[in-house]
Amino acid sequence: MVTHGKFAKILFTVALAAVPSMPADRLSAQDARTPKIERVGAVYVKGNKNVATQTILSMIRTLPGTEYNPGTLYDDITILLESGLLKSVRPREERTMGGVVVTFHVMEYPNVIAGVDIRHARHTNRVEILEILENICEGMPMAPTLNKNACFKIQDYLKRKGRCWANVSLEEGAFETDKRVIFNISEGPIVRVRSIKFLGGGQLAGPKDLLKQIDSTAQTENDGGVYNGALIDNDVHRLQQYFIDRGFRSAQVERELIFSDDLSRVEINFHIHEGRRQRIMAINIVGARTFTAGDLQRIVQTQPGEFLSTGRLKADECHLAEFFRKHGLEAEITAEVFEVPDHPEFVQIHYEVNQLGLAQKDAVGNEVTGVPPALVAPITKKAPRIFIVLPVIVVNDDGTITRETAPAPDIAEPAAGNPFDQPDNLPGAVKEAYASGDEVRLGQALASLKEPSRHGGTRAQQDLYVSLLLHAVTEARQPLARMGAMRALKGYEDPRAAKALVKAYLEPPPFSPDMPSKIKIQTLSSLANTRTDAARELLLLVANQPPPAPDCVKEERMRCNDQRLAALRGLASFQGPDIVDALVKMLRDEKSVAVRNRAQMTLKTITGKNLPLTDR
Repeated sequence: MVTHGKFAKILFTVALAAVPSMPADRLSAQDARTPKIERVGAVYVKGNKNVATQTILSMIRTLPGTEYNPGTLYDDITILLESGLLKSVRPREERTMGGVVVTFHVMEYPNVIAGVDIRHARHTNRVEILEILENICEGMPMAPTLNKNACFKIQDYLKRKGRCWANVSLEEGAFETDKRVIFNISEGPIVRVRSIKFLGGGQLAGPKDLLKQIDSTAQTENDGGVYNGALIDNDVHRLQQYFIDRGFRSAQVERELIFSDDLSRVEINFHIHEGRRQRIMAINIVGARTFTAGDLQRIVQTQPGEFLSTGRLKADECHLAEFFRKHGLEAEITAEVFEVPDHPEFVQIHYEVNQLGLAQKDAVGNEVTGVPPALVAPITKKAPRIFIVLPVIVVNDDGTITRETAPAPDIAEPAAGNPFDQPDNLPGAVKEAYASGDEVRLGQALASLKEPSRHGGTRAQQDLYVSLLLHAVTEARQPLARMGAMRALKGYEDPRAAKALVKAYLEPPPFSPDMPSKIKIQTLSSLANTRTDAARELLLLVANQPPPAPDCVKEERMRCNDQRLAALRGLASFQGPDIVDALVKMLRDEKSVAVRNRAQMTLKTITGKNLPLTDR
């Protein structure tokens, strides 16, 4: 008796026998062409004591059951090292019947964190700061790289709160042998926007209309107007796009920041150069196969004789694409703007039509209405070029400056050691602030030191105050302490004051990337108040320095411009034909609209003449 199961087995055997057999060489060739996928059989971690295995596995993608990929394994190693929790990672692979067994041999840092402390954060939520300190807590490995990166994260957090002068350093935790992580936080003041001005322009819109285009607000009775650097940079982009969209294709917008002496207020100047507003001379529609140019011209809203409007061009692209879809066709529309030879006031508009065929339909038969995105060629970024600010200069004993090709020697008279190492000799306010370790208090105390020789003091007091300020302005590792000393020195008539300020400008301080430029700007401002020949010469050198290369990174260009603008503001306190000649040359040749505008304002202050800007 044949059961149902046996009958099915007989049929399957007969059918299999009827199938012609494939030659063995063809089978082996097919197997060779088919790539063999390897799977991860198991993952182990060895060498870890303080970092949990689950913590390490949670950061990687090479896990049991996943496809084995050497590229993914390399990425996992990079992620583990960048986490800062491990000193080294070495993988080992072993192929078994159950898959590839991957073992991560790791080496941890020798010490673990015994405690974390945050000092001098008087106005900041400590809980929020602790949330930033990921993997930095008691019992975790002492990872110096992770601790240093946390300093930058805390700084960014404080800057978002309006404390753009914030500085965070490590008192402990910068070395593997440290036991604790101690963050010394200098919050600095909350910077508020004192005023917003628009310099230049005027053809298209006035200040009231331009204020509607930006997100920054000045301080009013009901509005704090907290300064946000990223917001200001975005406003520059928005203003420039506002003019470009309305036919001013060569428009330039740059910002200028002028901080108050106590660093708590900032004036924001938006320098605007509108350029020529262009009109449309002709419109061409090319590439359409199904419809004539005349048919499509009736769809386009842009007309010859009108001012160029990029917003209207984008609307025309949508209208033309929708016209094709209504007729069951799919097309990409690209509006291009071309200059008219010998007629810079006019442009030509070309609408490029790329018909893709019939309109696509979805699962239920409806036409897909979305327009496929235009293909954009990848942009090749050039490596940033390093910009050297100034030639080497030396301040002579008589206050003049000599250019040299050799490295400049120290130009400020060195004090006998560090005067802060003798606390008994320090003035009362400076002594208390220095002992507290509070950078904000120390900066305020140094700024309050008035020159003894001008206020009834003794020669010994004069030498002590000058030595304190000279050391702070060139050696202090706290930015606010340096700038406090600069504020004091700008009111000193002692010739050593200007020499120390020049040295402070030429020697970059060891701070985060944006802080040295800020300190240099405050140095130039203080130098202008000394009204010495050394200050005059340095300000003229900085104002005349060539602009950064076009392929230089944006941040470097902005820092260079900020220093040139500060130097130009300082030159308004000086006289001389060489200064006038340099300013006139800037009006003629300078490409930066902010530098040109500031040069014009300084020239008017010096000569009383308001020379016109060259239209570039």
